[in-house]
Amino acid sequence: MPYNIVIPETDCEAVSTKDIVISSLSRDWPLNIQQLYNRTKKTFLKNVTYQATYKAVRSLHDEGVLIKQGKDYSISQVWLEETKEYLNFISGLIERKEKNPKNFEESLIMNRNLQLFEFEKFKNLYKFLRKFEDNLILAKNENSSFYWVVNHCYKALFQPSLEFEYMEKLKKKGIKLHILCNGDTSLDKWCRNFYEKNGAVMKIDAGFGISRHINIYNEFIIEIFFSPEFQKIIHGVYNSASSVHAVDIAEILKEISKDDSKILVIINKNKRLVDYMKKSVLGYFDESISS
Repeated sequence: MPYNIVIPETDCEAVSTKDIVISSLSRDWPLNIQQLYNRTKKTFLKNVTYQATYKAVRSLHDEGVLIKQGKDYSISQVWLEETKEYLNFISGLIERKEKNPKNFEESLIMNRNLQLFEFEKFKNLYKFLRKFEDNLILAKNENSSFYWVVNHCYKALFQPSLEFEYMEKLKKKGIKLHILCNGDTSLDKWCRNFYEKNGAVMKIDAGFGISRHINIYNEFIIEIFFSPEFQKIIHGVYNSASSVHAVDIAEILKEISKDDSKILVIINKNKRLVDYMKKSVLGYFDESISS
């Protein structure tokens, strides 16, 4: 999920203020902003500011994570239930697959708003995603925004002509693409240049802290889980290449084809979760979205 519940540690410089606010309110509630600031500064971070605490609390309230009663804040029970339901679903999938890997269905319809798919090949995944977008997204949505959260944005590297056509399609529909990328290598910078020249807004070195890819649309969220082997290949390419000219695409695709692990895709139709994730992602663009 977007936030991690934090266990207090001596060395917690990298812990976000939002995580700390949630952790504090899981121990004692309700609390006002001044009380949260005092507790956060004392228990977690000595250098946290009141302004940072205020901003984190207001953001969490806007996103539906916290509820406000007078001047006091508590964790939303609705958010807790949705988080619990989601984690239970993922846990159940993992347990089921471990117990019966050969009988795990290729497509499981969990309910009318949540679906699980498995793909054996990289190209089949992206054919499916394009058809999904054409039939359920682009046919309905105009003048809106899409969001990607990725570790590396490699579709432009592997299939630049197809990705150029895709970007042209988005522009014709008036759809703005925002890309949040964790990578900060030469190849990530080349991909940023490619997408921004074609109308997207992309931020690299985002530090979003995910191991999966997320596509966010107006009504749907798609989460893509790649195997550790696949991620190792991609990370190796991006971290070792000095430029796009040093990349042997054919060799990379050959290595990827050796990985017989399936790609897990979860499609969730949940407007509340979409709005929540959009706000979380857009927060990373505050300083760079106009540049």
